[in-house]
Amino acid sequence: MEKEVGKENGIFKTAVPAGTALVVVHSLAVINNWYRLIPRIDTIIHFSWTVVLGLVVYWIINRFPGYIDLGKNLFFTILVGLSLAALGGVLWEFGEFTYDFVARSYILGVSPVQFNLYDTLSDLFFNLLGGFTVAIFVWLRYHRKR
Repeated sequence: MEKEVGKENGIFKTAVPAGTALVVVHSLAVINNWYRLIPRIDTIIHFSWTVVLGLVVYWIINRFPGYIDLGKNLFFTILVGLSLAALGGVLWEFGEFTYDFVARSYILGVSPVQFNLYDTLSDLFFNLLGGFTVAIFVWLRYHRKR
């Protein structure tokens, strides 16, 4: 069991720097108005962020075995991945909404991060797609080990 957990630390060691880089890129995109200037950067960031978040959660599940067994059922593995993606996406969208509300209320001349309903739904779709991608990756990886 100890050797197996050591192998799983590679996921965590990859996800943390990738998540940090995504936060930096997102911050730069907000400050420099890249969301308006660079097409589909929002899509890439939402998909990537959900993949990183999914990897961290699956790492936690593998790190503390016994509570959830992802290898028994593909449907359950996908359900966990999509639930995580939906929660992460909704929290991210609330963060963007809060930023827009606060920035537009107190700072003059700030461009909003949220453009319209299409932008919000597109963000949520790509969050779900990222969660689904991680769930399939985890499922395939688990069954390759068996």
